[in-house]
Amino acid sequence: LNTIKAEITGDVEQVDFIGYYDGVNWEGDGEYHQWHYHFFKYDITHHIGSATSAPYTVQWETEWIPDQDEPMKLMARVVGPDGMVYMTEAVEDLTLERPGYSVELCKPYDVPTGWVTRVGSKSENFDVEGDPSQATGARLDFVTWCPVYIDNISINGTFVSDGGERPHTYTYFPFELELEESKISAIQQGQNTLSTAKTPDGKHGTEVNWPGIQVTLKYGEPTATAEEFPARTSPKAISLSTAGRTAIRVTVPADADHVLELLGLDGRRIMRDAGHGPRVCEIGKLSPGTYVVRLHSSQGTVTRKMVVGR
Repeated sequence: LNTIKAEITGDVEQVDFIGYYDGVNWEGDGEYHQWHYHFFKYDITHHIGSATSAPYTVQWETEWIPDQDEPMKLMARVVGPDGMVYMTEAVEDLTLERPGYSVELCKPYDVPTGWVTRVGSKSENFDVEGDPSQATGARLDFVTWCPVYIDNISINGTFVSDGGERPHTYTYFPFELELEESKISAIQQGQNTLSTAKTPDGKHGTEVNWPGIQVTLKYGEPTATAEEFPARTSPKAISLSTAGRTAIRVTVPADADHVLELLGLDGRRIMRDAGHGPRVCEIGKLSPGTYVVRLHSSQGTVTRKMVVGR
């Protein structure tokens, strides 16, 4: 874990920390070396972390960040009370020092287009430079739609995962599957083939998004320790939903203070209301149109779009 802090003056709703480095491509564009972050339902995700209160500090969990051939950069994305966003200048020439510890990202190739498990078994290849027999951990990182049906993943013909915990519904879902120690032996030095099995007929199947299933190996154990900071929003901890046409239901832990905001698409604040614990907040009758609802709490920030019809 590495501590990152932003020096901020003035009113700030949230500070998001973003890194430029070689890493898992969650963005779906196949670019591994880039500024790593993207948005899902208005919320920033797969970034280093976010802080919603001073001293605007996060702990960057680097256990699965690959070894870097080039210096890294860091930048802060600062969100003001009016919803305006300011990007700081990058801090450059940063290195990742981990004596006795190494992480190898094995980037897939020969990835099939239209990777949908209902149409049959699909395979990709990846290369391993290190000695997998010395690996202390392995992980499969990939993004799917309808994750429930990816229940038979194999490497070089050996079953390695049934998909683990995942929602049984039609939804976007990013997998971070750590393989059991006994399954790592399926991986060999040099070229490997990873496959998913066919979903039974009559089922939707799982769609594996680009750039495919990315395998990461770690060698040794990280020695640095630090207190963890809750950098990412947990969808189970806080959420927003409508309660009829004139109210919004806020779901937060019973002891959590929070602030609810209603914004126009032009950034104009229509309402700001502080509360404690889960509740239903009356917002009154709104003119037809599209609005942004934002919930800030100690658990993180959630943003949702709300459309009011005629």
